[in-house]
Amino acid sequence: DNDILRESVKLMGVEFDALVTAEDAKVYKPSPLIFEFALQRLGEPPERILHVAFGFKYDLAPAKQVGMVTCWLNRVSEPKPEGIKPDFVAASLHEVVSLVSS
Repeated sequence: DNDILRESVKLMGVEFDALVTAEDAKVYKPSPLIFEFALQRLGEPPERILHVAFGFKYDLAPAKQVGMVTCWLNRVSEPKPEGIKPDFVAASLHEVVSLVSS
């Protein structure tokens, strides 16, 4: 996980405050423990973190469970699954940037 992610990020030329992998946390999604590990690494309360994802079961549900703000990236206008209510819905990453900027 770590080697692949670091190489990908290097190729993108983007800097992140923190990178968290299952290898670091020693647990896989959908366990909320990986999200708690990320919060500890960032040193921020969950309500200050926006987790953007397409997947409900493995991303949005456990992020919401630990108190993170969530954004469903719904690029293809799929119907929302029952039971999980993201805080925001965006059709593109550009729209996510607009949400965060406002």
